Amino acid sequence: MNIAWNLFELAVNVWESGLIMAFVFHFLDAPPREAENRWKFVLGWAGYFTIVTVMNHITVYEGLAGFVYVAYLFLFSLILEGSLLKKLMASAMTLACVILISSTVTNTVSVLADVPLEFIYTTGNFYRLLSILAVQLMLVYCFQMLVKIFQRNGVNFQKTEWLVIISVLVLSLLVMVFLHILAMETHLADAQARLLVLANLCIIAMNLLLFYLVNRLSLNNHRIRTMQEQQQLLLRENHYAESIQQQADTLQRMRHDWKQHLSVVQTMLKGGETERALAYLQTYQEHEITANLTGLQVNSNNRYLDALLHVKFTMAKECNIQVECNCQAEFECYSDVKLCNLIGNLMDNAIEACQRIEEGRRYIRLTIRGNSERMIIETANTVNAPVTETNPHMETNKYNGTTHGYGMQTIRSIARQYNGDLDYYDQDGIFHMQVVLYGTS
Repeated sequence: MNIAWNLFELAVNVWESGLIMAFVFHFLDAPPREAENRWKFVLGWAGYFTIVTVMNHITVYEGLAGFVYVAYLFLFSLILEGSLLKKLMASAMTLACVILISSTVTNTVSVLADVPLEFIYTTGNFYRLLSILAVQLMLVYCFQMLVKIFQRNGVNFQKTEWLVIISVLVLSLLVMVFLHILAMETHLADAQARLLVLANLCIIAMNLLLFYLVNRLSLNNHRIRTMQEQQQLLLRENHYAESIQQQADTLQRMRHDWKQHLSVVQTMLKGGETERALAYLQTYQEHEITANLTGLQVNSNNRYLDALLHVKFTMAKECNIQVECNCQAEFECYSDVKLCNLIGNLMDNAIEACQRIEEGRRYIRLTIRGNSERMIIETANTVNAPVTETNPHMETNKYNGTTHGYGMQTIRSIARQYNGDLDYYDQDGIFHMQVVLYGTS
């Protein structure tokens, strides 16, 4: 009988160790079925099973020594992706579930069956079997619910929110452990035992309530931050629209004036006033507007985009950046404001990147092609080092990251509005950023 019972408990340890490791892996977005995670999962499973088996031979009830499990899970989780706080949360939550559920179940069985806790823990009996099976079933349900809440519902706490939940969870564990040790070492009366079960349930309810409140506050804060970002983007988009309108009007006026000047020169030449015509052109050449008209000019059949590219190419020329442009596209189904906002930010990023490298190697190529169904916009610029290695998530390199970095947010936002994609890669010292737009926003 003892051999059969020992084998049963050994099998329970194997099962529970695998269940706990599976929860940790899923909680950290590392499904154990994926090829790269299988060997890690098996290694973690074997390690946890070994620790549990050793602890069961050393003591009947781990008590505070149960934090050894937290330490092991946290150290092991370092080989997985994710923040340290999330790994600490996964480790602490695992022990919390085991202690809260096992303590509540065993105390409840002890009260209902009128048997002492020590009897349930130290002997192989029906009540111990019932408690073990109930604990395992509840652990399965609890872990599934936690993974669903944190992963499928998109729970994404800030650092302070994680710290609040972890702190209260650890304090709750300490209280539960002390209460359970007290119950095992002292023969409690029926009324006291019932109060102990009620205390366990209150601690569980308190943690659930805290998680609910923190989650609600986190969601509200996220909505507020999202609204603030959207307002910032909208303000930038409106400012960009006004700027593009002014640039388009200025360029239109400059073209009109240029036609008038050509007409004057043509009249002078027809009248044989060559010297006067040359003097007129010399005066015009010295005018400030000529400096603004120099550089690469593009005729995209979109006056707003022409004005934008005129300004950006002039900026690039002032930075000694060689620019090439290939524009073959139909823009009727795309918002002028969003299109200029998108291309303007792409050009700003490319110009800023080129300014970091030595002159003579500065180069930007802008490609725009597509029609009403699909539009591809790509910038390619020289870089000193592969961007996908130095800044793989394309985060802002500017000093104040809270007020800057809206360029990439704008690019991503406009791509999403057109059900499009954003892709970037390095090739032969050139960084490529490509945006694909579909249909009408």
